[in-house]
Amino acid sequence: MKEYTVRFMTCCFLAFTLIFGLVPVQSVILAQSDQKFKDVPKTFWASGAINALSDKGFVGGYTDGTFRPNKTISRAEFTTMLVKISALTNAKQNPYKDVTGGWALHPVNVAYAAGLIPTSDFGNEFKPNQNITRYEISRMISKAMIKDQSYKEFFDTFSKLNNSDLPLTDSKSIQRGQIQYVALTLGTGIMSGYNDQSIGLRNNATRAEAVAMLTSYYNSRSKKPEDYQYLKELKELAETGINVETVSTSVPYINIVEGKMYDIVTKKWINSKLTLTHPNYTVKLKRMYLLPYDKNKKSLYGDKFIGKDTVIRKDYSGMIVVVTDITFNKDGDRMLFMQNLGLKTPARITSSHPYEKFGIIHPYISHHDYDFILKKGETKEITFYGYYEEGTTDRIDISGVYQNSILLKARFR
Repeated sequence: MKEYTVRFMTCCFLAFTLIFGLVPVQSVILAQSDQKFKDVPKTFWASGAINALSDKGFVGGYTDGTFRPNKTISRAEFTTMLVKISALTNAKQNPYKDVTGGWALHPVNVAYAAGLIPTSDFGNEFKPNQNITRYEISRMISKAMIKDQSYKEFFDTFSKLNNSDLPLTDSKSIQRGQIQYVALTLGTGIMSGYNDQSIGLRNNATRAEAVAMLTSYYNSRSKKPEDYQYLKELKELAETGINVETVSTSVPYINIVEGKMYDIVTKKWINSKLTLTHPNYTVKLKRMYLLPYDKNKKSLYGDKFIGKDTVIRKDYSGMIVVVTDITFNKDGDRMLFMQNLGLKTPARITSSHPYEKFGIIHPYISHHDYDFILKKGETKEITFYGYYEEGTTDRIDISGVYQNSILLKARFR
């Protein structure tokens, strides 16, 4: 039995050395090399990352000339790669009863010493040969990143985010304790969604995905969190409930998270419930987004609220989106609010994308997609769309006899 175990572990070590190599990356990885593996053509989405890491001697292929990019990767294999790319060396005996020897022992000891794989995440067994999931990669990379205090400050702020603040079609499946890790890796581009805009945290990661994420992580080590617009956008949203200052030159007049609004008379921030009232309903602000047309300031939330198939007017700086909770005081349909509640320059969204992909309900949603049947005492999340200009004010208001409004943003205070 002992002889078999020794042979088995030796084979594992040789295989791992062949597949992943043991030479650490020395510089930022950006260039795409010529095709090195016969199953990784230049057109393959992760070919640049795979070839670049291979050029550095950090990953390798199989003896038949393949890389097998769609093959899964184990926890032990990924841990070894992460430890080396993070340049970690200090080791501490890990408490896992299933990692007591073999090639994985040292990298696991190092990762444990660095706080990347605590027992609070994995229990009493690390299960080194188990396929690693996309979420486990996100969590481990995040824990490596927040060893840098500047990234930790962003990470801590993300505790204020809700899963709905992540523009992903499967955001409802993201648990409270997972949000910070996903936000950090999503905001830095280390992790991205699939073509259907889902993140697939429970999916087993492939070798290609692991290499792509590690490449982005390594490159992030030479950058500051402020270098990432999406990361700054998530931070502003966590702190204020809006993204105005990150994507525009406009000045916000509300802070939804703190429940404050800027009083133009006293020129001070004052407490506010940020609500509007009408005999038919009460509306409360939840989130506000500016979606600029400028590609250099593209919002993280553009694809969520607009999509690529929506016809929009280009004679404005962009679109403004306000998410509200409306509590109704009587039974009825969308006419209870459509005729008197809206943004300064309303936009009519006809695309089915926001509802089909994200369940977004807005006043102009097609009857075929959603039938507005409103009940007294019921609260609905309803999203309003409009257009905005950088140098003008914007507001959400109730028109008519019960006129009331909340100033959202302006050129200056």
